[in-house]
Amino acid sequence: MDIEAILQTIIQYHTEYISPYLATDYAGGGFQRFELPHLIFLGVVAIYTLLIIFMRRQLEDDDDKAGVREVMAQILIIIEIARYIWLYFYQDLAPLNLIPDVNLKIIPITLSSLLVWLSIIMLLRKSQKIYEIIYLLGTIPALYIFIMPVNSPYGFPHFYFFYTLIPPAIIFLSAVYMTVSEEMEINFKSVLRAFLFANIIVAVVYGFNIYAGTNFLNLINKPETSLVPLPDAPFHILYFEGFALASSLILYLPFLIGHLIRRRNLNADTERIKDFV
Repeated sequence: MDIEAILQTIIQYHTEYISPYLATDYAGGGFQRFELPHLIFLGVVAIYTLLIIFMRRQLEDDDDKAGVREVMAQILIIIEIARYIWLYFYQDLAPLNLIPDVNLKIIPITLSSLLVWLSIIMLLRKSQKIYEIIYLLGTIPALYIFIMPVNSPYGFPHFYFFYTLIPPAIIFLSAVYMTVSEEMEINFKSVLRAFLFANIIVAVVYGFNIYAGTNFLNLINKPETSLVPLPDAPFHILYFEGFALASSLILYLPFLIGHLIRRRNLNADTERIKDFV
């Protein structure tokens, strides 16, 4: 078998069928919200959400539950690493002068990427602490990114179209899964821990931005587009923190109500036992 001919076939296949869907000058049209491919993704995620909720009792075996977690974690790992490769080879990343005479390219730090790696840890280790962060601080942002993604030049079936939708969808589904199938819970201390963690991340990334001259997580300059008017930097960070705290408290409410109902039922049962005695 001619090795050179095989290599030429692989190169030709890549050039014709793969490279066009990785190129930065994609000719297939840009991503538009609520067009058919986006609507299909929304429908699929809605169906999976319902399946997780209504079929949670079917996964009673720990190995089955671990298998579901591992599949979601593997999807996130594969697509996130693929994104890093795509950014490095297909995007013109500006070098950062962190080390003298070394052109070091840094993959941008994004909220989605942070949530991806935290979700991977949560799924593989079944971590209660990371679950608190993902549930309280990641559920609403992931759902928003999935439903209202930023329009981009990369529509279906470009690679970045899939990256735009798959990670936030899996992050949201993993939070739902850990809540209803793994029966993890939140308390008020969870809100405090998650908020403290968020502030530590903000402080670290803000310090890196100052040192490297970057604007990761939009901490140095406010985002160009926003649902609500934001004050000038750095006061826009207070709005970010206010939103994170408010959304965390809202997501904590179902658990708080559940705790209060259980306590009320427990007290009522105790009183009935005392009356009986």
